[in-house]
Parts: sequence; structure tokens; C-alpha cells
Amino acid sequence: MKKKVIYFSLLILAIIFVSTAYYSYAFFTNQVEGHGKLNIVAGTLDYQIESSDLKNHQMIVNPNSTYELEIEIDSFNTIDSKYELYYLLDKEVNDFKIGYFEVTEDLPTGEISTNGRKKIKVGIQNFSTEMITVTFGVEGGFTNQDLILKKGRSLTLLDYCRIGETRDFAYTGTSQTFTTQCSGTYQVELWGAQGGVLGDSSFAGKGSYTKGNIQLKIDTSLYVYVGEQGFFKYTSLTSPEYTFNGGASGSLTCLDYYQTYGQSISGGGATDIRLVNGDWDSFDSLKSRIMVAAGGGGGYNNEHYAYGGSGGGIEGYDGLKDSSGGISTNYGGLAASQKLGGNSNGAFGKGGVASLNTICSWSEGAGGGSGYYGGGGSRGVGNNTAASGAGGSSFISGHDGCDAIDISSTESAIIHTGQSIHYSNFYFTDTLMIDGNGYQWTTKKENYMGMPSYKDSSTMIGNTGNGYAKITYLGN
Repeated sequence: MKKKVIYFSLLILAIIFVSTAYYSYAFFTNQVEGHGKLNIVAGTLDYQIESSDLKNHQMIVNPNSTYELEIEIDSFNTIDSKYELYYLLDKEVNDFKIGYFEVTEDLPTGEISTNGRKKIKVGIQNFSTEMITVTFGVEGGFTNQDLILKKGRSLTLLDYCRIGETRDFAYTGTSQTFTTQCSGTYQVELWGAQGGVLGDSSFAGKGSYTKGNIQLKIDTSLYVYVGEQGFFKYTSLTSPEYTFNGGASGSLTCLDYYQTYGQSISGGGATDIRLVNGDWDSFDSLKSRIMVAAGGGGGYNNEHYAYGGSGGGIEGYDGLKDSSGGISTNYGGLAASQKLGGNSNGAFGKGGVASLNTICSWSEGAGGGSGYYGGGGSRGVGNNTAASGAGGSSFISGHDGCDAIDISSTESAIIHTGQSIHYSNFYFTDTLMIDGNGYQWTTKKENYMGMPSYKDSSTMIGNTGNGYAKITYLGN
């Protein structure tokens, strides 16, 4: 009898244990299945993907298109877990990229806390001619186990440019290379350099500004030449010298007067975009320029004063005469145009050196600013006077009023086409050209509008200091 009681008791305990386990399992299963998700008891974890750009975890990606989206992963688990966001494609194509951005709030794989949330910034670029369906999913795992992706592909860090991403180019004294990481539209902005000055910097000619949008294919290289600000210095040189990218030196004739040194005030260098790399004054490289922002001419402000001519639009600005009083003759340099440098000494991609002067008693001259064509240097400064250099001209392939050169042009024989588009057929749309005095140029000089600063959102009259360049990806 005693054994039967024991057996019966064991049977009752077994029934209670099985029932408890069953109903506990069923209760947990119902709780999890209430989300329409997976069952943690079955060895899986429960997550949810949310994004305003997805429908049923999918996104249709059109041909030749770019997308940015944020995907949120929510954990409905009562424990910490591992996760990985993955994707699947409905077909295999070339010229297709998908991944996460470096600036994403969370990575596409890692650990997620109980009832936690992750936000991943995802980018997609489809430069193929196919329409692609992308499906996203989440693989889960326990924190004490390695997470193995059972299907789909991992998201990797993107190596292409984001919409609105800008690359800046400051003056370095050498050419700089920009290579596109994706096909699409790029906005190019250039600022020419200010001319040099003796005395108050406001007397130096200011650099101009050019802007435009251009369609570029992936892996296209552009070469950026950022102009150097003009200089003032005492020098013992007996031959001309230039700032980087073409600002010309001032008169060195005072070397004869002072016996040991002369004074040189130079123009500012242009800032430009080229298709052929090389020395800044290499004709083959200069010939390949598709956008140029002109530099300003050198100025003078000591006992005499003369404002340097600013970098221009279609045409530059003349250097001004001595304004200290009683000087009737303007010895300032003459401005550059679309076909000629100023004076006759301004040249293609290079400012003109100040004319030599046999009299050096309180007489100063300045060099011309560089540009598509360079402004002229001051012309034979008279006794006890000063004169300034002229500004260069600007150029944008595709901008009405500009005059591109023919592919057959040589350094000694430049041929103009009368058309605005460069022989390479690289050209810009939505162009804007503003001279160093703040005036907009279409085919001619228009109203004053000011120039955007490359430093912030402010507006300035013209660029001071060295030149600058910005290239921004605008998308497809």
C-alpha cells in the first residue's frame, strides 16, 4: 500500500510538471506570437525592422538612382542579444552599391539591449540599367555565441560620396587630384587669389568666383590648382617670378637704383580645374582647363597708392592709376579678356610682369593677376608715382560669353572657337560668375550681388587671401 501511494504521488508530480511546462511554453509562445514574430524558446529571437522607405522590408531601386535611408531595428526580447542587418537582391548586376555610412548612429551589426533600438544609415546606388528589389532582414543570436549569418549579405562601409558631401581644396602650392567615387552631378566652386600689396591689403585686387554643375562618370579625375595670394617682397632677382598658378611679379628695376635689391608686388594666382595634370605653367595642362576663377592684380599703398584691378568675369579689371593726387597718367595694367592678356604681356594662364622703368625714385609697379588670360602688369611707372596690376579673366565651359580654345591650339598659336564649350565636351550647367568687385557676369557685367564665402554662409565683395575650391556631390 505504501509503495502505491509513492507511485501515485510521483505520477501526480510528473503530471503537474508536464502541465506546468506545457502551459508556460504556450503562454510564452502566445506572448511572442502576438507580435507576429519568431519564438525565442524555439532558439530564435524577435526583432522588427522599420523604415519609411521600406514596404514589407523591401525597396525597389530604380535604374541610375541614388537613395539614402535610415533603418531602425527594434528588439522585442527580454534579454540582451546580438544582431546583424542583412540584405538580399533579386538579381545580380554590376554598378550597384549598398552599405552603411560612416556617420551612422549605430553599426549594422553588434549587441542590442533588452527592448532596445538601433538606427542604421544606409546608402544605395544603382548605376545599372536594371530595376533591383532589395530585401532587408535581421539575423539574431545570443551574446555568448558567435553570430553566423545564415542568409543574405552583410552591409559594409560605403566608399562612395554622399549627397551633399563636399571636398575642400585649400592652397598647397601643387596640383591636387579629385577622383569621383560615383557617377552623378557635381557642383564645382572656385575662388581666385587676391593680388599682393605694399601697405593696406584693401588696395590689392580681389579674386573672382565661378560655379557650375557638371555630370561626371565614376573614376573620373579632375586636377585642382588653387591660386596663391600675391606677394610683396624685397628681392635681388633680375628676372620675373610668379605666384603659384600665374600671378606675375612687379617691377624689378629698382635693383639698379638701390644696387642691392628691388621691390616686387605680384598679382594673385588663378584657381582652376583641369583634365590634364602637370606643372601649373605647362601649356598642355593649361589648355585642358574647364573652369577658371581669376586672380586680382597687385596694388600699392605707401606714400603713393593705387588699387589693384580685381579678378574679372568675362573680362578683368584694369589696374588703377596713382590716386595720391596730381597724377594724370594712368600707368596701371590693362585687363584681360577671353582672347587676350592685358597690355600684351599678360598671357594664357599667366599675369603680365610690370614694365621695367629706368627711373626708380619713389616709383613702384605691380604685376597682373592670373586667369583664363592674365591681366597686364603696370606700364612704365613714372618718377615718384605708383601703379597697379590688372585682374585676369575667368572661364567656365558652357557659360555663354566664354570663348573656348580649339584642340589644335599650341602655345605659340592659340585658336579660339567662338563657342563656350571646351573641346573635351566637359561643360557646366547652372553657371554663376562673380568678379572680385562682387558683380555678376552673364555675357556681360550685370548688377552687384556679392560673392559667397567659402568659410561660412556669409557674403563678401571679393575673395581675399589665397584661392580656394569646393566640389560637392549633388546626386544623380
